[in-house]
Amino acid sequence: MGIQPLRELSDHWYHLKSPVASCFTERCFKQIQRAFAIRDPNTSPEQPGDPWWFRVEPLATTIRKACQKYWIPGAHLAVDEGMIPYLGHTRHAIKAPHKPIKQGYKIWALADLGYIFNWLWYSKAQGTEGLGKRSRQNTMADTQALVISLAKSLPNSAAQDYILYLDNLFTNGLLAKALRELDIGVMGTTRVKALDLPPELIQLKQAKEPLKWGYLKIIIVDNILYFLWQDNNRVLGITTAYNLTDTVIRTRKRPSSTSTSASITRPVFGDLPVKKLPIPIAINAYNHYMGGVDTAN
Repeated sequence: MGIQPLRELSDHWYHLKSPVASCFTERCFKQIQRAFAIRDPNTSPEQPGDPWWFRVEPLATTIRKACQKYWIPGAHLAVDEGMIPYLGHTRHAIKAPHKPIKQGYKIWALADLGYIFNWLWYSKAQGTEGLGKRSRQNTMADTQALVISLAKSLPNSAAQDYILYLDNLFTNGLLAKALRELDIGVMGTTRVKALDLPPELIQLKQAKEPLKWGYLKIIIVDNILYFLWQDNNRVLGITTAYNLTDTVIRTRKRPSSTSTSASITRPVFGDLPVKKLPIPIAINAYNHYMGGVDTAN
């Protein structure tokens, strides 16, 4: 079943000529599955200090070690949240009605174009693995600290020019500085309330006056590049790995006339439904690599 994964379990017996069906019936499989456990609660009961995911140990740790042993990560990696579907009752799972997977266990994953190199468990009740007992003197929030924790698991960061791609949940100036100390670059979108974001960019983001498509504002503070770029919407970002002046030509589709950004974007296209337009290489790289965890998910 691992070699030939299917969306529905019953497909192995009803919709495909699967070798699984030649081994045992679906009823027999479900009888086995009902009694199967990774960790036997009778012979290996929960011990004081065990993490909340102890029932999937030691298999989870074995998989994590194998993920890091048999794969050499490339330079471009993404950190994002992932979901493991689960519909049972537990205080550790979360509900995300607007996500493709609506309910289950959340993990924070470090991925290389669809391959998960490392992850941290997240519990709705207990927070992120390894971050529950941090010192109060640490000014970095959990969402930034987990990125540092995952980044430190990368092999030989001094020899490889790693770049982490992050969405606006994580990225701020403090995190960019901390990653730079590890010789790791960052490219990510950010929020108006992000720490250390220059006030001029905040004003541009919140201004009601329209900007021309392709408008770019760059501010460098302490060797960290903060920027605002006008695409369909105003994109705020932070990077220590790119300049924003280098561009690449990409084919873009003209937005519909009812789009909220129609008055800004459609004049660039004229009467053409698609057009080759220059966009910053940094934005192009972000669009390409940021989905690494989503692909794995």
